[in-house]
Amino acid sequence: MPKSRPRQAPKHYPRVARVNEVVLAALAEELERLSDPRLGFVTLTGVEVTSDLSYADVYYSVLGTAEERSENAAALDSAKPRLRSVLARHVRMKHLP
Repeated sequence: MPKSRPRQAPKHYPRVARVNEVVLAALAEELERLSDPRLGFVTLTGVEVTSDLSYADVYYSVLGTAEERSENAAALDSAKPRLRSVLARHVRMKHLP
């Protein structure tokens, strides 16, 4: 009976790493410009783009109480279309994650 090979971690491609950095920088720059009063002290901590560059998860942290965290989440959710449009201008790709 052949031995099964152990599962390997998913490969990280250099292009994905570059896209992660560019997306993080563009979003962080735009967050400084947002003027939503619900938006408090938000720090973008990371971006993970899938290997096929179709989806991106953006991670952030908020300093404050649970109520302030929920207000910040609502502010970021309402700013999502604007952030996507800014991202489309800064990141030149065929499909935006």
